[in-house]
Amino acid sequence: MPKNSFLSTDIFKKTWSPYVVPFALYIVIMYLALLTKGTSYLALYTLQILIVGYVLFAYRKKYRSEITPSFSILPIIAGVAVFLIWIGLEGHFPQLGESKINRFNLENKYMLGYLLTIRLIGSSFVVPLMEELFWRSFCLRYFISNEFKKVPIGQFTWVSFAITSIAFGFEHYRWLPGILAGIIYAGVLYKRKNLFDPIIAHTVTNFLLGWYVISTENYGYW
Repeated sequence: MPKNSFLSTDIFKKTWSPYVVPFALYIVIMYLALLTKGTSYLALYTLQILIVGYVLFAYRKKYRSEITPSFSILPIIAGVAVFLIWIGLEGHFPQLGESKINRFNLENKYMLGYLLTIRLIGSSFVVPLMEELFWRSFCLRYFISNEFKKVPIGQFTWVSFAITSIAFGFEHYRWLPGILAGIIYAGVLYKRKNLFDPIIAHTVTNFLLGWYVISTENYGYW
């Protein structure tokens, strides 16, 4: 990383930083965005994706050994399954909140078009990498040992599996499909021992969900 980068400060040099910092930045900016509406929300959401994308790129050398590109049908099947669960369970459980997308003037087709485009890009490419690094690489291993880097990718214990899957679920308004998604993504990692696979599964899910939202205009999923 460049010497003059803000990532060169001490807190960004911690062993856990490449896994936790992008996720923390995403959450902080997301909550700031929820306090605004209209063009201010659009600006903050755009900034969120750009900043988190930049930080993930800057840290790439720290985590890329965990991500080995390979082809398997398993993550694709898993991603489709999570998508079907996500929409299939709708209305059958109490949610923890609701999407704030309806705060927009959805009659403004230009704002709406931009929002949907940037949202699809962010949810399909930035979020899967960010969340899988945090949940399936950092958390799954940290709940085995605080020296998580010494724990092999995909090592299983019931405690880390349960805590991470449940916490991942409650990160979302739709907590029940979220927990099931956490279980499935973790299962893909345990089977393949390669973070690339749950990232692909997560990407497939989010892209299909984005396509579904745009095609049905059911913006509440976002």
